[in-house]
Amino acid sequence: MVFNKFKRANIFLIIVIVISLFLLVGCSDDNNDHLENYNVSGRITYVTETGEKVGIKDVTLKFDHTDGITTTDQDGNWKKNKVKDTDVITPVKDNWRFIPETRMVSQESSSVDFVARREGEYKIAVLSDLHYFDPSLGIEGAAFEEYLAQDRKLIAESQAILESILESLKKDIPDVVLIPGDLTKDGEKINHEQVANYFTELEKQGVQVYVIPGNHDINNPHAVRYEGDQAVQIDTVTADEFASIYQKNGYSEDEYLARDENSLSYLVEPIQGAWLIAMDTCRYDENGEDPVTAGKFKASTLEWLKEKIQEGKSKGKTVIGMMHHGIIEHFSGQTVLFEEYVVQDWDNISQELADLGMEVIFTGHYHANDIATKTTDRGNKLYDIETGSLVTYPSPYRILTFSNNKLKVETNKIIEINDDTEGLEFQEYAKEYIEEGLVGLTQAMLNADGVPQEKIEFLTPAIVSSLIAHYEGDEDFNNLDTRNQGIIKSLKDSGDSTGIVLWSIWNDDSVDNNIEIDLK
Repeated sequence: MVFNKFKRANIFLIIVIVISLFLLVGCSDDNNDHLENYNVSGRITYVTETGEKVGIKDVTLKFDHTDGITTTDQDGNWKKNKVKDTDVITPVKDNWRFIPETRMVSQESSSVDFVARREGEYKIAVLSDLHYFDPSLGIEGAAFEEYLAQDRKLIAESQAILESILESLKKDIPDVVLIPGDLTKDGEKINHEQVANYFTELEKQGVQVYVIPGNHDINNPHAVRYEGDQAVQIDTVTADEFASIYQKNGYSEDEYLARDENSLSYLVEPIQGAWLIAMDTCRYDENGEDPVTAGKFKASTLEWLKEKIQEGKSKGKTVIGMMHHGIIEHFSGQTVLFEEYVVQDWDNISQELADLGMEVIFTGHYHANDIATKTTDRGNKLYDIETGSLVTYPSPYRILTFSNNKLKVETNKIIEINDDTEGLEFQEYAKEYIEEGLVGLTQAMLNADGVPQEKIEFLTPAIVSSLIAHYEGDEDFNNLDTRNQGIIKSLKDSGDSTGIVLWSIWNDDSVDNNIEIDLK
């Protein structure tokens, strides 16, 4: 009996030992895989003033868990062998900073790259009026075509356009991306969520994205999907939902320095020494069967804004702004013919903001790439830097360099997209699309105003050519054909309001695409 008990105890002990050995072997194998050494390499580059990408030598790369350091060679290349486990790499060089500041690695890679910037130099990208519309919501059929017939935007191509610009930004790696509104076609919740997911891709590269809503983005009754000949209502977003979806893009308590209680306006310091005030001028609370296109400041929001500008200037900050609507007229008569594109009471408000110390405001809304300026009686100057829409020819975006109180503004364009452009280069395709769309819209507008058909056909080419030139920026009247020059001059001389507006567009003295601004 004792023998049997002893035998059973031994058998039990043997089983325990075998199981323990099995578990230890299993843990040992997993641990060895986890701690296996691997090699990583990459390149550290700097973009010169001429746009050339060059390597930076003698950058030290430190590793949190791996012994030793490595440095970049003459071309900015570096390599590290026998990296341990999951490690964090930090590049270091006097008078330089790097984007991202660190990178985490856990397996072999030959593309652990960084972008270098001189201390005090920052890159900012500005994209506007994305009007993103996911193709799954329907980009064909009678209902969608009916919508396109009264619109000039490349909605069907909006996803491909957004993906194209994101790929460009992943290569250029700006410090900050600003988006002054109209992120979606018509405030569709699913589109907002997808746009926010796209921004996450940039954030992984160390890029901070800030947004402000446009008139299309919130409480929009036109949020639909298209099914054949039907436009079917889908969820839009409230102001609170907008802030929640874009929490990482300006609406996080960890990010903003201040938030207006009565709007979606907020204050951040995206780069050292510069305050950005994102100003909400949209009227989504007033939307009914149609969204309100025009913009205005709530009285309380305007007071909050003035207080923040004064606070920033008292602390020695450069104060810049971002809003959807224009803060200054971009051509004479804009507020007569297109008043909904410039914020209400713009003349007084722009003067107040300039005299308080705000020097630059980035805007969108009108889909033109144009810069307007205003100098107050006190000699203070305000720049309204309007960026054209990504989904309207010429699909521009801005790249800004901020350094030593100078703001260098450069304009780039979307060159190609991964979509059917009917065998044409994207810029050519986009221009043909806008020309065709503007002809129809112009003729419909003139017809609604009771203009005779013969005169409509006479005026349309001059109007369309002028609007396209305005979208491009840096309008040059000498580039317009003599026939349309004559039409515009004749209309202007006769006192015709349309002629005065067209003349103003062509005789705009400001530089629109590439400019350097001295900030105080």
